[in-house]
Amino acid sequence: MMGLKRTIKNLGPYPSLLLLAVPTATVESLKLVALAVAGKGHWITGTAMIVACYLLSLCVVERLFVIVKPKAI
Repeated sequence: MMGLKRTIKNLGPYPSLLLLAVPTATVESLKLVALAVAGKGHWITGTAMIVACYLLSLCVVERLFVIVKPKAI
């Protein structure tokens, strides 16, 4: 795991931005899908999806942001 973190820290600013943008875009689009599911009447499933998306956002995207934050363009 430390090797992966070291590899991410050694990325340049643009690859770091791309690495951060991919999971962020995925999580945000999944939130919209969850709203559509809830809008179709599946309130419990939609709510569970939204909660899971927020947890994924907090865990994955926040961790990546902390690792790549020192990059300056």
